[in-house]
Amino acid sequence: MIASSAQVNLLFATSLGVGTVAEPARLNGMLAAAIGARRPGIAGRAEMAQAWKFSEDLAIWGGEGAALLAGELRAAADRLTLDVGAREVPRYRWDVTMTAYVAQRGEVGETSKRHDAFWRALYFIDDGYAGDRNATGGELVIEDPRLPAPLMEDPDLRLRLQLQQGGAIYMEEAVLRPAAGRLLMLPGWLRVVHRPHNGKGERIWISADLVAHRLGGS
Repeated sequence: MIASSAQVNLLFATSLGVGTVAEPARLNGMLAAAIGARRPGIAGRAEMAQAWKFSEDLAIWGGEGAALLAGELRAAADRLTLDVGAREVPRYRWDVTMTAYVAQRGEVGETSKRHDAFWRALYFIDDGYAGDRNATGGELVIEDPRLPAPLMEDPDLRLRLQLQQGGAIYMEEAVLRPAAGRLLMLPGWLRVVHRPHNGKGERIWISADLVAHRLGGS
């Protein structure tokens, strides 16, 4: 029998870094300008309500804005990652690949990824809500990669995360509302679903994969 003083120990936590970059207005302006200059060279819009994807690496044509964002991503990855085998000299560097996406009202984009990426980052230049706090849709849904296993026995049963009355319970997905200037860092193996947004503006975001490159001689 579980005593009333017992505690629940959470196992296998998954990190999700949420923050903002330095000088987001300046960075967003540079990135939006680089993407806007590139758009006339893209042949047509994708069909079937898919977001417009700039498939080439943003770092190649994104200019100063892309370089600043890559620096922010590497710094965030360094803060969120620990190399338990390192002594004094860093043994890894982060190789960053960035892709820009643009989605109109009602559109959604499936963010591609590299399977060898340790981190995936999502950075929002414009959330598409045009300042309307009541605009619906556009949430990011992060799914538990163990699904459907946690819910196979009965869809109404949930694990308690606390034993206190009314305590938190397990949920199979986390839902986040994007905002301009927000940076998300999540493990590369997590699946992220973009719901269609109903804002009046365009949603513009950057998806980045960060691969840990082993330095020689370490």
